[in-house]
Parts: sequence; C-alpha cells; structure tokens
Amino acid sequence: MRPLTRVSLSFLFLVSVEAASKKPKPTVDGLYIVREFFSDNGPSWYYHIVDVKFENGSSVIQHIRIAPMDLMCRGMVVQAGSVTLSETSGSTLLGGTDLCSMDEKEVKRALNRATLKNKWIFDTAQYGIVAKCGADERIFQLPFTDVMNFKRLKAASPQVEGLYDLFSDVVKRSFGKSPFNDVPAETERKTFQDGKTGRLS
Repeated sequence: MRPLTRVSLSFLFLVSVEAASKKPKPTVDGLYIVREFFSDNGPSWYYHIVDVKFENGSSVIQHIRIAPMDLMCRGMVVQAGSVTLSETSGSTLLGGTDLCSMDEKEVKRALNRATLKNKWIFDTAQYGIVAKCGADERIFQLPFTDVMNFKRLKAASPQVEGLYDLFSDVVKRSFGKSPFNDVPAETERKTFQDGKTGRLS
C-alpha cells in the first residue's frame, strides 16, 4: 500500500473543508409575529399575534387579538383562534420566505435606509418577527409603515420589503381572513361584561 503523498493529503483537506461548508442550512422550526396597530382616532392601539408551529409536516397556527374596549372603558378584549393545516410545510405557509437565511444586520440596514425622518404617524402598524432556526433565532423589528419609503425599500431589498406582508399572508393562508376584523364593538363589550374570553376554532 502506497503511503499518502503531500498532494493526496492536500486533496483530502480540501474535500473535508468543502464538505463542512455544505452543512444543511437550518429551516424555520416555528415563529411568531406581533402586529401593533396604532390609530390617532378612537382606541389608540391593538395587538395581533400569530404563533406558528410546524409539526410532522403540518402547520399549527394560533391568532390572538388584544385590544382596549373603547375610549371610555379600561377593559381589555382578548380573543384567540387556532387552526391546523395538515400537509402544509413551513415553506408553503410562508410563501417561500426563508427567514433563517436572512441576516438581521442586513435587514436592519435596509430598513434604516428607507426610514423617513421626522414623519408623523396616524393609522399605522409596526411588526416584530421572531423565527426559530434550529438552536438559533432570527429577530426582525419592522418600523411603523407610516415612516417607511416602500419604493426605496423594495429597490434596496425586495425580500425585506416582503416582510411587511408576512403577517397578513400567513393569516390569509390559515384563516382565509382575519377572524377578528369584523367583530362589532357591542359584541366585544358583552364579551367583556360576561367575563369571558372570545375564542374561535
């Protein structure tokens, strides 16, 4: 048996380095998105939370809404709806958006470049996205829509610009539409007075 030559050892080293560089990229194991809506007319804020888990090839989605009762009442309304989509992968639910491949610093840099300075806000929303990628997390904070120049953002990074649509896209693919958008104020008030938490299934 011939001893390994220097050339052979170099070849083996290069092969091992290449194999190490081709480790599979982590995929999204789960995520949650928080949507904070602000309005200068009526109750000033609402929170919507979408929590997503991927289990055995299926997607389990929970949608939570937290809102004040009205301008005069300090009461809170908390509602939740959940759905399981069988045979629906994370890639399908997220429309191909690969959160785990996105660099947090690059996303923040693109957002900063498209943020308008000294801009007033009226009816607007901001988002927080947390994705679990194996042992790591990716955290993206998207400023209020009223302070973003979306034309500039899309030119800089269509992928980052698309993050603003992720919440509504997930809700639409899961529920068809938001289960809470059309809840009458009187229904919310009665729910609160009865001491119950609205829950959809």
